[in-house]
Formats: sequence, structure tokens, C-alpha cells
Amino acid sequence: MPTYKYDPGTDKFDTSEKCRAPAWCDRILWKSNIGVKCEDYRSHPIHKLSDHKPVSAVLSVHTRVVDVQKKQLILDEILKDLDRIANDSLPQAALNRTELMFDGVKYLEAQEQPITLHNTGTDLFEFEFIPKLEDKAICAPWLVIEPQKGIVDPGNVMIINFYRFHRQPSFQTHRGRPQARR
Repeated sequence: MPTYKYDPGTDKFDTSEKCRAPAWCDRILWKSNIGVKCEDYRSHPIHKLSDHKPVSAVLSVHTRVVDVQKKQLILDEILKDLDRIANDSLPQAALNRTELMFDGVKYLEAQEQPITLHNTGTDLFEFEFIPKLEDKAICAPWLVIEPQKGIVDPGNVMIINFYRFHRQPSFQTHRGRPQARR
């Protein structure tokens, strides 16, 4: 049966001066990129409050079902790959030694000890010697570090020289008078 144009509150088609013809103008509209099938479409003539009769439809819609376990496995794999990429781009370095031993240091005599810094990573990295939180200098006044900062390309090395220089004499007391050590 047509769903329009009824005299409100009745099942009679339009009896006004315009005398409109009955029509099927009430619709249910949908838009989808997946398959939607209309299983049933009907009007409900029992409702008489308007000049339209309400319509309803039963639609079959194929939806995607999310496999929660599969989704978690894929997410874990993506996070693992991102973590690997982040770790691969972290600076990676090797030192030829980690300890400096200055033996037999004498007044006004310098000693030099180099350390080789090797960039073993895949990206360049920057290094810099900085003071401890409470200090203003990066090292004691008797130690000189050159260079104090730099950039090392992947696969390259940089020699960092540590110079120990004793500038002030040590004193011992001999019968109450200071004497320079020999």
C-alpha cells in the first residue's frame, strides 16, 4: 500500500482540495561499501497520526569480526619492529680501554694517554664531556681532555687524548719548614 498522502488520523487517501494521488515516497536510505541486503520492507498502516504511514526495514549487513588474539599478535609484532628500529638507531660505541693509569707523575712533566672511541652503530653520534651536577669543570685542573666533544660517523674512530700535568709542587715538612719533593 502507498504510504502517503492520507488524511491525518484516517486510512483515507487525500480528500483535500489538492486531492493528491497516493504515493510510495517514504524510504529507508543507507550507504555502505560492504554488502547490505534488504530482507524486508513494509509500511505500518496502524499508525494514523500523520499524513505519512511509517515504514521499517530489515537489513542484512556483513560486518567484519575482529579476532582479538590475532589483532594482539599483529600489534605485538609491530611494536617489536618499532622497538628494533629505535634500538638500531641508538648510538653504539666501543672504547679500546676504560681505565687510565698515570704512573710516576713528576712536577712540570706531562703524561699523555689516548683512548680510542669507535662508532660501532649505524648512525653518527655526538659525544661531549660535561661536569657533574655540582661541578663547574669537567675534570680536575691537572687533567686536560682533547677533544672535549665531537661527532663520530658510523664505522669511524676518534682518538681522545688525556693529558696529566702536575703544575704545583707537593710539599713535605722537614723540621717545621716545607720542602719541595724531589
